[in-house]
Amino acid sequence: MRTSIVLWALAIQHEEGSPLSVAPAAFQANPFSQSGNAAQEVLTDRMRPKAVILDEISVVASAWKELRGRQTAPNFYQSYEWCSAWVRSCSAAGRPETVRTVTVWQGDCLVLLWPLSLRSLGPFRILHSLGEPATQYSDVLVDDSPLAAAWFETAWKAIAAMDGVDALHLKHVRWDSSLERLTPKKQRWLQLLSDSSPFIVKTPESGEVTPRRQRRNRSGRSISSLKRHMKKLQRFGAVTFEDVPRCNHRAAVQQALALKSDWLDARGMASAGYLHPGNRNTILTLAEEGHFMISRMLVGGETAAIEVGVADRGHYYSMIQSYDQRFASQSPGRLLLWHLLEKSDGIEKFDFLPPNLPHKSEWTEWSTDVTDYVVPLTMRGWLIARYLVSVRGMLVTTFDRLPTPLRRRLSRLKTVFY
Repeated sequence: MRTSIVLWALAIQHEEGSPLSVAPAAFQANPFSQSGNAAQEVLTDRMRPKAVILDEISVVASAWKELRGRQTAPNFYQSYEWCSAWVRSCSAAGRPETVRTVTVWQGDCLVLLWPLSLRSLGPFRILHSLGEPATQYSDVLVDDSPLAAAWFETAWKAIAAMDGVDALHLKHVRWDSSLERLTPKKQRWLQLLSDSSPFIVKTPESGEVTPRRQRRNRSGRSISSLKRHMKKLQRFGAVTFEDVPRCNHRAAVQQALALKSDWLDARGMASAGYLHPGNRNTILTLAEEGHFMISRMLVGGETAAIEVGVADRGHYYSMIQSYDQRFASQSPGRLLLWHLLEKSDGIEKFDFLPPNLPHKSEWTEWSTDVTDYVVPLTMRGWLIARYLVSVRGMLVTTFDRLPTPLRRRLSRLKTVFY
């Protein structure tokens, strides 16, 4: 849908909070009804990209979905479905997001969208990817065009001009993302962390390998180990695998989240994503809307492991891997994953998502580099950058080194470190 002047007249607000009561002149006038220089000025103005910052995403839902539909790369975490579910869930949980979604328009066509939100850390105001900390990749949606760099520059100028914003903090920017490609590497884009996201290529392409070869490179002994675990599990009952039907997705996700919570508690670990009050309802909403692929392994009719993921343009995001602690010694999660990698038809790339941990990298030697950035926008932003660069990591490391019983009691404090 071509977004009309209703978007401009009714939905857009200035950063100061006053509504924009009329559409810009270039969108009200018919340039061909004017003459001479006036018509030329209007035509020129319409050709310039315009940035609009939205604090309500529903007003641009149709244009957002159309823009995403024109993308060729997977980008689930920048989809309207993900962002909308997150915003609604956070509001319902009493933790509403301060949305600051940056849009760029060429005429009346949405050509770039950058979903962001504004949060506070004490007196500091920081922009994040919308959906943080559950969003796994930071990126922008932008049309494939020679003008993409100019559109991104327009978006960046709008961010830099925002009132009351001290810094931009982006997590997990993929090296092959639009954001990484378009971002000018200036000195004030400070790199915080580098990690990687393991993946398996299911369809061989030039220079890439099949998952079977990747597993042979990994270790033949590990495959034998999985077979032994399977035989041991069969002593408890028949081992079966199933694709969970959509009508049971909500119940399966509830079970997967409960099993994951038990796993985290048993180890005294904290996950900012799982602890966020909006995360649970976001996942449940997406389950109800049918966005997930869910697989389950049963032992004697009881759930031993569950895998929840999303397929986007042949790219599979492995979002939740959980298993019942009763079967932990037989590695049910690994067995379910082994089954999925053998049978996942239509999936070209299996993405384990960051961070790169041993239970992911054991399956493949391939990974995609991801980087965290902080961009100071004010003098106070430089203080936030210094904290994120030098202090936060030390606090998190100290927490992780605490004895397990103490970590278990203090697990929620880890999210306070931001």
